[in-house]
Amino acid sequence: MFRSLLLACAAVVVVGSAAAAPADKCPPRPGFQMMAPEVRYMMFADMKEQADTGAVDPQMLRQMQRDKMRAMSEDQRKAYFADLAKRWNALPPAKQKEVKTAAEQWRADHPRPEGGPHHDCPPPAK
Repeated sequence: MFRSLLLACAAVVVVGSAAAAPADKCPPRPGFQMMAPEVRYMMFADMKEQADTGAVDPQMLRQMQRDKMRAMSEDQRKAYFADLAKRWNALPPAKQKEVKTAAEQWRADHPRPEGGPHHDCPPPAK
């Protein structure tokens, strides 16, 4: 009986330690988090404009933007972010507020699943 209990406890410890992914084993979280909020808002405005004009299928827009970002070199990404920031700063404050409100409302209406495809990884720090 004692031997069975000991083996069961050992199995629980081994399975539990294997199931928990340590933070250093979790993949980095790529995405739009690397941008300043204002840059994300300007990109949202661009994507919304493309969707509103019918230039791009709205269902594919976010994936297309992700693919575009992944294809960029680090220098191209920095230049793209700088351009978005410059355009954001050129907007009048009322338009900035309108875009920010629309982006935040969209995010509230479309929550992300926690953990993404790696459910055993901790969520990103906020």
